[in-house]
Amino acid sequence: MARALTLVESSQPDHQRRSLELFEALGPARRAYRLGVTGPPGAGKSTIIEQIVLNWVEQGCKVAVLAIDPTSQRTGGSLLGDKTRMGEIARHPDVFIRPSPTGDHLGGLGKRTPLMCALLERAGFDRIVVETVGVGQSEVSASHLVDCLLLVALPGAGDEVQGLKRGLMEEVDLVAVNKADLGGAKASVAVLRSALRVFRREVSVLAVSAQTGEGMEALYQALEEASSASGSLSEFYFLQQFLVEALTREFVGQSSGWSELREKVQSGEMDLLQALPRLEKLVSEFRVGL
Repeated sequence: MARALTLVESSQPDHQRRSLELFEALGPARRAYRLGVTGPPGAGKSTIIEQIVLNWVEQGCKVAVLAIDPTSQRTGGSLLGDKTRMGEIARHPDVFIRPSPTGDHLGGLGKRTPLMCALLERAGFDRIVVETVGVGQSEVSASHLVDCLLLVALPGAGDEVQGLKRGLMEEVDLVAVNKADLGGAKASVAVLRSALRVFRREVSVLAVSAQTGEGMEALYQALEEASSASGSLSEFYFLQQFLVEALTREFVGQSSGWSELREKVQSGEMDLLQALPRLEKLVSEFRVGL
């Protein structure tokens, strides 16, 4: 499973060709229930995920967790340490945890997270959890991938202000204010409910504590009831992303002037406004060559 995911995740053209051959050989699969979990760092996403997964395996489910980690723009590396924070489920025979980097992709997911989910479904997993990088309002891509998008918030940590912003709050299906045992949760729940009403959305906001178990049964029930899968529209969203990637790869590979233009901008020899006309010319030349 790990090797197959590495093949699917790779950006090497030969690996991408082989991964498509793998999907063709495996054939169609029954779609799993997909849960996306997002929220700010330190909100307790990993702890909540662990409790949700334990509840699912007790029901006889086979669960996979994709933990998406941010990639450093300086070094190109990712920590990929989320598995160590889910020690109880990491050892469970019916749970598979896979840390995965975002690479240079924005939106809280990796470029090939949709394909990784599809592969896990073909491996027979009933439930798939996708933990996004947790950077905030830009993580709306996950809403196109999952059946339910859960936002984990902290009481009294400024998350209620984030609740007044558009973006992620327009996409979430369920909100859990974690660490309710520390106090301040009721006020945060009230503010977040008011914020959601501004967007005319009926979304459950629950106060929970993954440590003490407070409110977790209500959360489990809400997860089963909340679903926002948009079927073919979601598939088309990711198809467009793969189209952009394929066209970019072709342009970079065939344009003789792209490397020179990139080096001049990166070195500071040319600014963006100076580079745009040159880029338009390169694109026109590329279009003529097609």
